[in-house]
Amino acid sequence: MASKAKMVWGVDIGNSCLKAMRIRESADGLAITDIDRIEYSSPLVGLNMDDPKRKQVISETLRAFIDRHSITKSDDIAISVPGQSSFARFISLPPVEPKGIPKIVQYEAVQQIPFDINEVEWDWQLMEKPDSPELEVGIFAIKNELINSILEPFQHENLKVTTVQMGPMSLYNYACHEFKELDPEGTKAVVIVNMGTENTELVICSKTKVWQRVIPIGGNNFTNAIADAFKLNFEKAEKLKRTAPMSKYAKQIFHAMRPVFTDMASEIQRSVGYFSTTSRGVKFVKVIALGGAMKLQGVTKYLQQTLQMPVIKPEKFESLTMSAEISAASVHENVSDMGIAYGLGIQGLGLAKVQSNLLPRRIARSMAWARKAQVMTIAAGILLIVSFISFSKALMDKKSYDRAENLRNQIEAIVDKAETASRKLQAEEGKQLQYDQLVAKDFDVFKYRDVIPQFKQTILKCLPNEENNPSQKELYLAFKQGDVDKLTVIPRKERKQLFITSMKISYSDDLRATAFGQSNAATTRTRTSKDTGGGAGGMPGGMPGMPGGGFPGGADFGFPPPGAGGSKGKSSQRSSRAVEQPQEQALPSGSGFIIEIEGYSPYEKINEILDPIGVGENQMKWGFVTRLKNLDKIGDSNSLFEILDTSSTTQFIQETEPVDLASTTMPEGIGQLEKIQRAKKQEDDKATGRTTAAGQSNIVYDEDVLIDPLTEEEISKVYVLDDYSRIVYDSFDNPQYKVNDHWFRIKAKFIWRQDPAKTADQSVQ
Repeated sequence: MASKAKMVWGVDIGNSCLKAMRIRESADGLAITDIDRIEYSSPLVGLNMDDPKRKQVISETLRAFIDRHSITKSDDIAISVPGQSSFARFISLPPVEPKGIPKIVQYEAVQQIPFDINEVEWDWQLMEKPDSPELEVGIFAIKNELINSILEPFQHENLKVTTVQMGPMSLYNYACHEFKELDPEGTKAVVIVNMGTENTELVICSKTKVWQRVIPIGGNNFTNAIADAFKLNFEKAEKLKRTAPMSKYAKQIFHAMRPVFTDMASEIQRSVGYFSTTSRGVKFVKVIALGGAMKLQGVTKYLQQTLQMPVIKPEKFESLTMSAEISAASVHENVSDMGIAYGLGIQGLGLAKVQSNLLPRRIARSMAWARKAQVMTIAAGILLIVSFISFSKALMDKKSYDRAENLRNQIEAIVDKAETASRKLQAEEGKQLQYDQLVAKDFDVFKYRDVIPQFKQTILKCLPNEENNPSQKELYLAFKQGDVDKLTVIPRKERKQLFITSMKISYSDDLRATAFGQSNAATTRTRTSKDTGGGAGGMPGGMPGMPGGGFPGGADFGFPPPGAGGSKGKSSQRSSRAVEQPQEQALPSGSGFIIEIEGYSPYEKINEILDPIGVGENQMKWGFVTRLKNLDKIGDSNSLFEILDTSSTTQFIQETEPVDLASTTMPEGIGQLEKIQRAKKQEDDKATGRTTAAGQSNIVYDEDVLIDPLTEEEISKVYVLDDYSRIVYDSFDNPQYKVNDHWFRIKAKFIWRQDPAKTADQSVQ
């Protein structure tokens, strides 16, 4: 937590300039006592900007800041770290006593932070909701080498940094303190859009909840758009952008930047829409436009027209006063750049909503000892005086001691008791090794926590992608970028893609004896969202920057104790590639993982991208299943996993069928259900002649169809219709259908070659 202070500098190190604001707390409230904005000699981003030069530019600017404002080592300073360089995750906790929260958060931090817990600085914040039994905790982290690099210039100048906060959380603290529209119940929210040089920090704020995302669009994107349109270098394009309102080519300049405006507004709309679906009942009050790039003329107007919300660029601080020694003009000029510095300042004063602090603990401890040094010096003096008085009194008491036989006897008795207590203490200390062994045993559960994610990554590497199928590289790149126009250039039936809708992984210590649907470990299931569809190459999609990006739902993989078996499940044999054996021979058993993968593919000949026949050693023609069978021949030469016997239906099952809404065995999560209009309703169908021989209408007015959420193409089996929207029948009077995509289901078993249980058994033998 940040230390309580009376005056704090909030310093925001951006990519183009240093922004700083000093806030003082007094009986009259908070006041701005100083403010500054210093441009760098060179931007921190660019082709010629390496790490040493970047540090040099920051150090020069920091030295200029110190000289301008006479900063000393006694001044408290709060600094920010970029949102894209740090980690934030908000999780819900089960009902628990307050004293138990830190222990649960410690456990969750190990699970949620995607790095070794010893390689990061992290902190947490309890997000309290009035009259709500739910507990929500924010976990924040940054890698050690990154925070050390950020703090290095400040340490070189011997400055006292007391607070390190993420930029988005500083903006949240700024919003909670500055905007009175936010009610304590959290029913109203504001959207902060802080546009920088390369990225835009988007923070949605209410008094009870915060949601943040970093959008990779900034001022440089506008400059690059102008440079491409007018065939200019970056420096000339930047100058043209800044002078656009006065230029005779203003119309052409704004036309060149329009695609960037559109992309920015689209990303903000998506983020606001996502927040709305997860936070029902929250009303958006306004959008706050911050950052140097927001000074570009036309940005706020375009955002307001697109988002249909008021977009405000602040011109003053509502909750801060200005001291007499500061210029009102300098404050007014820099208001829209000071959101992060504002939030850092109030956190340094101990008045912020979020008080998490990413300052390394070693630095925090040294500062705490420095603050206590004066108190300890006084205490040492008092101790010396007391010792002198005690010594003098001891001299006087010695004569009485010599005469007090009874007193000596009492002392000897006390000494005997002390020796007895000492022996008992030594006996307890002798049990330390036993306790250490118990602690080590409890921590063994974390030793293999990365095996399931590693196995999962091995499976996903075998999917069709630009590396495995270079002939359709443009297809996979277009899919990742969401470029529908490029994607649909290739006919759907020719796209070699697999979309995974479900993946279940379970552990078994006896693979051959465990049937599909049974295991001695808990099943983990990952589902794709119908709103986001599947990702490129089969990986489920997610919105970058949103919670749970990658696999929605954030599945938790682990190793439950042996013996926790699951219920038996159905194993359909339709289109199975495994060969049924009359009777399986007794073969050596092994431990490993049972996996069930479900999904679908637009490719017409789905078996060619699953497990084609006769491809031999030609890896360019291998399918998904073929690669699973040859893990040692792709990627690392010695894979940790090996597929079990694929020739037996008890060890391997592969199924495929057309995507059909009438199917009862089709996997869930395929496409998005929509009702497609095929024909307009006529008042009298018989008058049009559109009837069957029995006099019943065979016109399809609308039809339930599964639609690809990205391309809006039909993926389920549909009726074949003539020009009058009538069902086409064959010679046997059966309706004709058009088959689009196919679904697949793969059940397989994989040996874990480094299973610790198996290794232990071998060592015993």
